[in-house]
Amino acid sequence: MFGKNSGMPLGPAALSRIYGSPILPIFMHNNDDGTCTAKIHPPLYTPKTKDKENDFYVVTRQLTNILEYEIISDPEMWFWVHDRWKDGRRRFDEKRR
Repeated sequence: MFGKNSGMPLGPAALSRIYGSPILPIFMHNNDDGTCTAKIHPPLYTPKTKDKENDFYVVTRQLTNILEYEIISDPEMWFWVHDRWKDGRRRFDEKRR
């Protein structure tokens, strides 16, 4: 994510592959008048080939690309508490020095 290795949940890809269900990426964006607008991306489906791990990777990469796009297009909507890159403690300690 954003050029760094990161852990991403495989649940959506796994459920899509098992049940053939779509993954529908939906994001809410605040409007200046206090309302919200839903941005709905086209559905994604996890392929079902002989290489299950790659099937998960392909759709998870697509979801990550969509997430990166949404964050870049509206960064003030994002406050990430989870240490996505697992290096937050190290980066915090470096800044304190």
